[in-house]
Amino acid sequence: MATMEEQYRGACTETGSEVNEDIARCLAESTEGVVDLRGKGSLRPLLKPCRVTDQDLPALVQVLGNNTSVTDLSLAYQPITDAGCTTLAQLVEKNTTIQKLSLRSNSFGPAGAEQLAAALQLNTSIKSLGLNGCIIERAGGMAVAATLQINSVLEELDLGNTSIDIPCLIALTTVLNANTTLTTLNIDRPLIKSTQEESIVHFAHCLRVNTGLKSLSLKKVVSPVMKPASFVVTRGERKTRTTRQINSEALAEVEMDQSNVVCPAGLPS
Repeated sequence: MATMEEQYRGACTETGSEVNEDIARCLAESTEGVVDLRGKGSLRPLLKPCRVTDQDLPALVQVLGNNTSVTDLSLAYQPITDAGCTTLAQLVEKNTTIQKLSLRSNSFGPAGAEQLAAALQLNTSIKSLGLNGCIIERAGGMAVAATLQINSVLEELDLGNTSIDIPCLIALTTVLNANTTLTTLNIDRPLIKSTQEESIVHFAHCLRVNTGLKSLSLKKVVSPVMKPASFVVTRGERKTRTTRQINSEALAEVEMDQSNVVCPAGLPS
């Protein structure tokens, strides 16, 4: 049976794409179901960077679409745009074995996120999705929230630093009132322009109802009337950390609900 590198070179010929030697090298080096195609900017200095563009995706997706051995795929720190997400969405729909997909710090925006979210509604394998640093804004955040109403597989979702705003946060809490599959949610650094604390109120109520969420990170929250603040809850061991310097009934509600606070805890980046 041909190796993934050989399959990729063949797919490049079929699609008329130029062979990206970085991709070929990473596919040849992949082991134990992990394909690491992270680009420059990764926090692992010993990892030789690999640049993947929109033009590289058709051949790569052709290889991975029917692959049954890859369970962990990283395309983090790449310049993939909304156009590239059209191709990536095909992979998300087609592949049935990838469980972890990292698209951290890519160049796509709301339109790309909407395509991926629509594909995720049909996916039956991805348990962890990383979109940290992708500027998907309100439209993308709403699309992801809508997907959580349908998808019953996703367990970990990273939406930190994605420029989602209060309507997105409220939509997420509304969905999480019924969703019991998602266990880990990161929504660090949301855009909050209101002088009110609607999002914290909604999350306080959500935590009272939701029985599946174990880790929630809402760090570096900034609004016009408060200093940068953090809000982290880890259930299971029922640990909570808050560093908010504001008057908030919502925070009081959460602390009453999480009455046995014992030490700080947070989400892995």
